[in-house]
Amino acid sequence: MLVGGDNPNNSRYAYNNTGTAGVTGASPNPPPAPGSGLPGDPRSQTRGLEAKISLLDLGFDPGELPLTGNLTFKVAAMVTAGDGYVTNQTLPGIDKGNDHTFNLGQRPDLTNETNAPVTSLSR
Repeated sequence: MLVGGDNPNNSRYAYNNTGTAGVTGASPNPPPAPGSGLPGDPRSQTRGLEAKISLLDLGFDPGELPLTGNLTFKVAAMVTAGDGYVTNQTLPGIDKGNDHTFNLGQRPDLTNETNAPVTSLSR
């Protein structure tokens, strides 16, 4: 539960850090294919962060809502340190083949990155 501060647009977040099904730790091998059911299958992870983010918190103007047309935006999830260092633990994964030592580093700028770890969502 978030305490203090403001939440005028009623965005909601929940976090459960008990899931380990999609995690195998350090490995010289790439993770198994999603949906394979093998240890480390990312789709077997059913706990973590859930978010319902108001479009107002994403920068939409109240006059633009409710949306009547299609909406597409990009999202990503990353493990970061308090100083902004970004690891290689991203969803979707980083497209670096079998190089599992690659990290994104300090506050990476992914604006022009063709292999940026983002996925598009549409409705």
